[in-house]
Amino acid sequence: SSCIDATSEEELTAIHDNAGPLLEEDALNIIVADTLFCDKSANTPGKTTPGMPPLLTVAASYNFPDILTHELGHSAGLGHAGELLCDQPEAFQSCEKFPTIDYLSIMGYRDGKNFSNFELASIGLIGDDAILHNPSPGEIVLRDIGQLGEAPQGIVMDTENGQLFVSWEKDYIAGEEIRSLQLRIIDTDDRVLEPYLVSTKGNAYSSSSGQSSNLTMIPGTVVYSDSKIKVAYLGMNQNGEAIVKVEGN
Repeated sequence: SSCIDATSEEELTAIHDNAGPLLEEDALNIIVADTLFCDKSANTPGKTTPGMPPLLTVAASYNFPDILTHELGHSAGLGHAGELLCDQPEAFQSCEKFPTIDYLSIMGYRDGKNFSNFELASIGLIGDDAILHNPSPGEIVLRDIGQLGEAPQGIVMDTENGQLFVSWEKDYIAGEEIRSLQLRIIDTDDRVLEPYLVSTKGNAYSSSSGQSSNLTMIPGTVVYSDSKIKVAYLGMNQNGEAIVKVEGN
């Protein structure tokens, strides 16, 4: 057909079956169709169906690497970092973006360029031995996944608001060479409720709406606090890793 009906399981299955001889068992398979999805979905660049490789259309050509990475995230089991709420979801009409969308993640709809450490841990690409769970009070060094060393790549703590996941990651808003302390409140469905970052460059705090406030990043700045725990950012060490201080728990 001249376009793909994204709501037709039969049509999507037929595309997968036609590509079958080219798919390899131990490879990251994708299917690229030289057409668009039909109707209101025409500007949708990709779709991932359980049990099938990601399907991309020519609408993905404007930003193919990021769109492909996003769809591969779906195939690995990741949902959107927020919810796309629509009156007619099948036609993508009258949609609103969920206000607490994780805009730092490529699984969101905004500025993310990579998977978050929380997502990588969720699908097993960061081992549980690299995550600290409810650590004892004291100073902790955190490293980014691109940094060598033995420091952990995330901290998970129980708070009065849910689980808090703290990580040290690249800050694509400030620049690819800049890292920031990133904090995510996670609900019982493993969904990010409130992502924000504490940037090491200038204006320090960005909320989930993408707006900045005037929190000045000086050693000892408290970045999270409730009746159970307090987390403070103490700065970077000589290896470019983050130093945080945990109180409570």
